[in-house]
Amino acid sequence: MEKIFRSRKICSLLKEAGYFTDETGRESGFSVYKEPEHRKYEISGIKKGDHCRLAAGNFSEEEFDTFLSDSVGDYSLLRIHFHPGSHGPIVPSIWFDEDGEPEGDLYGLQNGRFFFRDAMGYDVKHIMGVAKIRGPTLTDVLLLQEKSENPLGYGQLAEVEDALKPFQESYQKLSLEESYAKSLQVGKAIKSTGHYSALLLRYRSSRPLREDLEKLTEFEFDERPVRNSSSVGN
Repeated sequence: MEKIFRSRKICSLLKEAGYFTDETGRESGFSVYKEPEHRKYEISGIKKGDHCRLAAGNFSEEEFDTFLSDSVGDYSLLRIHFHPGSHGPIVPSIWFDEDGEPEGDLYGLQNGRFFFRDAMGYDVKHIMGVAKIRGPTLTDVLLLQEKSENPLGYGQLAEVEDALKPFQESYQKLSLEESYAKSLQVGKAIKSTGHYSALLLRYRSSRPLREDLEKLTEFEFDERPVRNSSSVGN
């Protein structure tokens, strides 16, 4: 897995997508994908949000499927997207609409897992990266992956929503290093729910820090055949 995060293509895409989002205020991202039971993986080009967000709600069903999987028969192992603004913590979005339906980044992570189970018969605990550019030489990426045997249920997503509420206020006056420290707190708050692996990965001069890469061992990077596609939250 380290090879992927150290690859020149990933480092280049992080720089390109980060600058795009910083300049336009529109989210952008890319994915790493492969075919089931194959070792070779591919890296997509940058996908840009039409308005401000790069989330399922901004895509048609066909476009969302394309974001999750770049060609028929493939699935994403890793998806990284940038949030606008250099200051403040990285906070993956999660909220519930007036009908009690979840929305946001963490719902996209859960929903994508359901998509691959139903469409391909494989459970893919794909990794989501939410990123912010911190200046000319620094980029922070908060990596998240569900830990449960089955996709999280709405009740578990609500627990994470509660854990993130203290970080929803404005932090635009924080320095870049204070923003980094606050992002570490976000990762710890998410991990404290017991539902996710979380790691804040820092890139300096387009290269990931070695001490952060060494912590990737808590993440899985593969697929497994589905035993019960209707199950959630275990």
